[in-house]
Amino acid sequence: IVLERLAINKHLSDKTAKLVKKDSFWVKLKIVKDLIDPLVKGIARLESDECFLSDVVDVFNEIEKCLSNQNLNRFFSIPAERKKVEQCYENRSSEKFISNIHHVAYFLDPRFRDKCINEEDTLATVFETLHSYATVVGEIKCTADKEEISNAIARFTGKVGIPQFNGLTTLFIGKEKLFGCSLLSSNNPRSYWLRFMNIPTTRKLATVAARIFSIPSSSAGVERSFSIQGKIHSKDRNKLRPEKVQQLLAVQWYLKAERKEHDLVVEETEDIEFTDINVDEVIEIEPPFTDAEMAVVHP
Repeated sequence: IVLERLAINKHLSDKTAKLVKKDSFWVKLKIVKDLIDPLVKGIARLESDECFLSDVVDVFNEIEKCLSNQNLNRFFSIPAERKKVEQCYENRSSEKFISNIHHVAYFLDPRFRDKCINEEDTLATVFETLHSYATVVGEIKCTADKEEISNAIARFTGKVGIPQFNGLTTLFIGKEKLFGCSLLSSNNPRSYWLRFMNIPTTRKLATVAARIFSIPSSSAGVERSFSIQGKIHSKDRNKLRPEKVQQLLAVQWYLKAERKEHDLVVEETEDIEFTDINVDEVIEIEPPFTDAEMAVVHP
């Protein structure tokens, strides 16, 4: 809409107006849009309150598709520019920013179960990291525990059920029967795995997975909370007890509600209520992460 208005804007110079009306201008603009779109959507997704570690891998995979050789040749006609873009992507997608635990989360996320990890090296790293993490959190204490988690992984990723013997009958409980059950499905991977924690054959894997999806993927939610708290979050903040902070937040909320600017009051009220709830869900993790566990997450 803005660009359409520019085309008929009387204050534009004749040269600019003529350029905007050319088809070549819109073709080039479409190329820029195709390049920027996945970046903008990816940033918004990663900085949202509903982002998980697995989303990081998926976003970078989408950006990688956008930066294929064919698209890069279309976006950038100069080889030096293409090389610079490729270098930027490689730096951002390195192990410094996307660790092994990100790939484990992507592997265990039911939303991306159909997006198989085909690289054997990546799969081997995923299984090794998952084994180390499960051992650290106490879910693998013996060979039987490892077998239970391995069987659960096979059933989660496979399309054919694993036979489970129940007396004289053999039950095939697999992706179609258990992990593919619509009643247990959820767009929230943590909620999805929490529903499997009471099932004996999947309890250990579900416990590990739910733990992984409790790890905050970014500090964006906390930073928004700091911004909303405003004066409360200052150099004196660390001297206050949590109870006092809650009281001050309530006082601040009521003072803002008394303002005459109704639109401003509505906007800020909605922001406070939404952000505080989601930030609590992100940062309140029970029990707290141990040093050994964090060593696996951030080696």
